[in-house]
Amino acid sequence: MALLTPTLAKLIGQAITPITPNVGGDTIPAGDRLILLALNSSGGALPIVIAVPGNTPYGQAQPDVTVSVPATSQRVIGPFPPGLRDDADNLIHLTYTSGVTGLSLYLIQV
Repeated sequence: MALLTPTLAKLIGQAITPITPNVGGDTIPAGDRLILLALNSSGGALPIVIAVPGNTPYGQAQPDVTVSVPATSQRVIGPFPPGLRDDADNLIHLTYTSGVTGLSLYLIQV
């Protein structure tokens, strides 16, 4: 699991490099001005799971958020509010339930 570093958007433009996701998952900082662009070049849908920490008032685990990135398509995901941070490390945890082959990520702070 790696901590992904966002690229800061600039008015004059900013080069951006794709991030190869880790099979075991990744972490990102929380941020109301942070978006994740996910590009899928594979022939099948690739789900990205955003872990939602904590429990409901009834003691059950909060449901995670799953974003499906369809085959040969893209999705913009975010922002990532502080409530998604894990208390143990103050980071947001991402997992990829169908693997990462063909998945490119761009983490952008605006």
